[in-house]
Amino acid sequence: MRYTAEHKQQTHRRIVDEAATAFRGHGVDGIGLVDIMKGVGLTHGGFYAHFKSKDALVEEAMASALDQTFERLRDQVMAVPAEQRFPTLVRSYLSRQHRDAREQGCCYAALGADLARQPATVRQAAATRMDRMVKLIEAAQGKGEAAAQSALSTMVGALTLARIVEDPTRSDRILADARAALIG
Repeated sequence: MRYTAEHKQQTHRRIVDEAATAFRGHGVDGIGLVDIMKGVGLTHGGFYAHFKSKDALVEEAMASALDQTFERLRDQVMAVPAEQRFPTLVRSYLSRQHRDAREQGCCYAALGADLARQPATVRQAAATRMDRMVKLIEAAQGKGEAAAQSALSTMVGALTLARIVEDPTRSDRILADARAALIG
């Protein structure tokens, strides 16, 4: 049975969404195509009707996930007065909710080391989106590109470390200390 182009596009989107969630939760090498396809109710054999390779899926899934993070932060930032934008962004990024929702959160914190080991096309997609995130922070913070890049590095690092530690009190303190360093 042949499916419509719209059905194929919807299925493609479901695979990308499932992969973005799975990769953030388990790591790029921590989950296979069989499990991703099973997550959308399809067999492994159907994968190649949508993607040339796992690398192609990783690139698209990471781009999609990073776009979602950017859009969520941008919408939150733009919903408040200018003087509240940077503190709002920092509080949102360095929140318990973001820490605890790894599968739905920022790929840089969930997959930074994995992304660094990916092929150039995947790293380029992540870097392009990092530039856009830096520009958002720069606009919200108003201190220039270097300060924005430093803020992003601090946020990603703090979120990553907060996810590593087992002690919830220490994890909360890591987030609070980073928020304090960035916004007082």
